[in-house]
Amino acid sequence: MNQNQTESKPPLPEQPSGEGLLSTVLLASSIARKAHDGQFRRDGVTPYITHPEAVAISLEGEHPDVIAAAWLHDVLEDTQTSVVHLKNAGITWKVIDAVELLTRDEGQPYEDYLHWIAQDEIARKVKLTDIQHNLSDSPTPKQVAKYGKALQYLANVRAMARRGEAQI
Repeated sequence: MNQNQTESKPPLPEQPSGEGLLSTVLLASSIARKAHDGQFRRDGVTPYITHPEAVAISLEGEHPDVIAAAWLHDVLEDTQTSVVHLKNAGITWKVIDAVELLTRDEGQPYEDYLHWIAQDEIARKVKLTDIQHNLSDSPTPKQVAKYGKALQYLANVRAMARRGEAQI
């Protein structure tokens, strides 16, 4: 289990459909925009929020929980936002769990991090899209190699899941 995950969470009612799901995406967008305010991409010019926004836009058509997780995928790692803050703001445990998986623990081996992400459909979809966006943003050779391995690993897990094979 990822160290960021909490072991027991109180049961919550299911998120309402329709308008309630849309509000989850809008809430996640608002939280991400506030949390990343004043942060910039590696170039020091581009506002950081353009990254989670691009990931979320790339996932249009997916379930709103996937899009909400895309907006929030870096808030626990790169801002002062906490799981408690997300929960108190109204984000569901399903989305929070995916965001926690997408948050790499300090010292956690990258392969272990990917293993946990691969087990969760939402986290896996967001991470694949996150990597693709990062690769489009002038990555270093080291990042290209790291992301290439991650894409291959996660794509293999996705293919196995489609075939109905057990996941790693």
